[in-house]
Amino acid sequence: GSRIKFYKDVPLIIHSLKRNDIKVGLASRTGAISWAEQIVKLIPLPLIQEDEVPKSELYSKSLKDVVDIIEIYPTSKIRHIKQIAKTFDINLNEILFFDDESRNIRDLKSLGVTSILVDDGMTVKVLHEGLRQYNNNMKAYYSS
Repeated sequence: GSRIKFYKDVPLIIHSLKRNDIKVGLASRTGAISWAEQIVKLIPLPLIQEDEVPKSELYSKSLKDVVDIIEIYPTSKIRHIKQIAKTFDINLNEILFFDDESRNIRDLKSLGVTSILVDDGMTVKVLHEGLRQYNNNMKAYYSS
């Protein structure tokens, strides 16, 4: 089988978001729903050194254990994100969205979602850019 792993910065990003009580959602537009669900359930999420856990627990959590909502089905990302907003009872403009497809970025920006195109995998640098844009968008929203 194929080897699947996270981009280098993803464990740090996820743990940092969760440590700061930020909700994390996952959206995948795939027809291979059961395969994607298995990946989310089985792929180990490495803990980072700051967590200072025993070595035996280094890979004790999966992505499913730490993500607050998972939307996996073959449809537009608009539907995924609207469902996430509904579940968390938030406005669409309160979501920061990262994706590697331009059409998803364009579609969600048109709904007021801060949307960041990820070209070469999710990194801390991309996260910081997203947070900067999100902050600017929220300032503009609340000052209007």
